Amino acid sequence: MGNQVREICLIAPSERLARKAGTIIEELGAPVAVYQASLEDAAQCARRLMERGAEVFISRTGTQALLEQELDATVVGIPTMLSDYTEILYDARKAGGPVAFFAYDQMTDDVKTICSMLRIDARHYGFRSMADGESCVRRAIADGMVLGVGGAVTEGPARRLGLRYLPLENSSESIISAIRTAMRILEMKKEERKKQELQLQLERYQAVFQFTHDGIIAIDQEGRVALINPVAQRILQRPGDTALGRNILDEIPSSNLWTALQTGQPQLDTLNRIKGTMVYSNSIPVEVGGQLRGVVATFQDVKSLQSSERKVRIGLHEKGLTAKYRFTDILGRSPDLTAAVSIAKSYAAARATVLIMGETGTGKELFAQSIHAASPRQSGPFVVVNCATLDKNLLESELFGYVEGAFTGAKKGGKLGLFEAAAGGTLFLDEISEMDLGLQAKLLRVLQERRI
Repeated sequence: MGNQVREICLIAPSERLARKAGTIIEELGAPVAVYQASLEDAAQCARRLMERGAEVFISRTGTQALLEQELDATVVGIPTMLSDYTEILYDARKAGGPVAFFAYDQMTDDVKTICSMLRIDARHYGFRSMADGESCVRRAIADGMVLGVGGAVTEGPARRLGLRYLPLENSSESIISAIRTAMRILEMKKEERKKQELQLQLERYQAVFQFTHDGIIAIDQEGRVALINPVAQRILQRPGDTALGRNILDEIPSSNLWTALQTGQPQLDTLNRIKGTMVYSNSIPVEVGGQLRGVVATFQDVKSLQSSERKVRIGLHEKGLTAKYRFTDILGRSPDLTAAVSIAKSYAAARATVLIMGETGTGKELFAQSIHAASPRQSGPFVVVNCATLDKNLLESELFGYVEGAFTGAKKGGKLGLFEAAAGGTLFLDEISEMDLGLQAKLLRVLQERRI
């Protein structure tokens, strides 16, 4: 048995049925594989096939019941039709005595009726296993049966015990019917899986839609609100689904969604004020089959972005960009030192830029860290750069950062400048007097305008 099998497998209890089914499958061009296995071996055979991808089985009714009992498998039984008995009943009529019909299930009413009409003394013997099959044959012989009719389970015992036997084989019509039923069931199973996959995908999208930090609004080709998530509802001050169906211009008079809908062009990285909230938005047109069918927009509250940025700064702060010393670490009781600490504490409460002057070793960084630790910015990062140890060009890129491709050797993705890294905290420029005069002029402009 190979590593991969057909999704539909027919398990035949006899070589005759296997050959007949194989011929029919080839004529139909049906995607069905045929395997031969006795009733005792059918479950093990089916289990191996399921491990290799089989999904639907076709078998005679006895094998069907066994597989359904022992495996969680979908099994299509080959129906027993009156046409299966046509030739056999003609021979049974000439048996010259009672005829035993061996079957896993009951004889059908139409077979009983035909037997009665043909004046055949028919007796039914049912079995549930290979052992039951032999017991049935022995009981039939003891009852005086002169002919046996049945499948592969009772054929061997009957011939071995000397009971004349007519093997019952399924007609082509019954085999074709079972194959077509199995193919429809497999198609339904695949459709159901596809529905479940689509449902799972929908649930994932719904989770993202409902719980993302971004506001999301979708409008149709007429500009009406088709979808809106809780964050966007809060920004629009529209509880629940009260915004649905309303024209977007009624909700956002200067809407980028409307612009994207009219032009068919994305509106990216724009700032808008919506109901008093400053938002950063992107509006993307949606095309289906080459036709513009609406626009989807995402909104981010600028305050939330700033809050997220602050959390990043705190994360940097926790990773080591932090002040280690406090004013309590400055030891000494001299009037000059006490006065310097007092002045430094007053500066800590202000937002002004502080210049600390002193000889080497007098504790300038100790004061800088203490001022930061006592300031409202104490939860932010404390970033230190020694201006005397860096080349002027390198120092400029360190302070102000750069975008990708700004110069030869620039890092992919650019680099965050120390001013940005220290946002919300303190940037300590040590040995600032050693800085290049041209760069000092740029730094002065930053300190005066408080922007980079």
